[in-house]
Amino acid sequence: MTTATPGVTPITGAVGTAHTRVEGRDKVTGAARYAGEIPFAELAHGWLALSTVARGRIVSVETGPVLAMPGVVAVLHHGNAPRLDTGYTGMMGVPPDPTAAVFQSDRVPHAGWPVALVVAETPEQAREAAEALVVTYEQEPHDIELSAGRPDAYPVTGHMPGETEKGDIEAGLAASAHVVDEEYTTPKSTTP
Repeated sequence: MTTATPGVTPITGAVGTAHTRVEGRDKVTGAARYAGEIPFAELAHGWLALSTVARGRIVSVETGPVLAMPGVVAVLHHGNAPRLDTGYTGMMGVPPDPTAAVFQSDRVPHAGWPVALVVAETPEQAREAAEALVVTYEQEPHDIELSAGRPDAYPVTGHMPGETEKGDIEAGLAASAHVVDEEYTTPKSTTP
């Protein structure tokens, strides 16, 4: 059993005491080596090519010129990517997020959707080739209205319920020794 003792918490030396960072000097002088700087034999690098249309279908991916570029090893896209197991349900017993299933169809659900992965010998070669890749689209009208009842709306899987309130909030606040009544704001986040 743990007993809480009111009063001043004794200082143990962990908080408020400066600790020397072993890697600090190397980082500020540029001598530190990062994982990306360590060479590995036969290491390939990938760079994503992202859709330039808001919604549509991929008509063609012109891989020939890109595969002829120096250092390019492969171009992975919906036409040659391995198929994912659509029956997989994951550890929580729910299907994986459908927005993570890239290169599985010719559909483009939003601008910036990954349409290809260029693999090359260096990061620079991969990036240059991905930027040179020509993808032809059949554009479709995009919808920016969030309306209920859409058949293609993002599915709610149920493993993260939207209802998060539990218990009697008023009774809990009344019984609390301290109540902090503040308003906080957080920046908008729009991640794909």
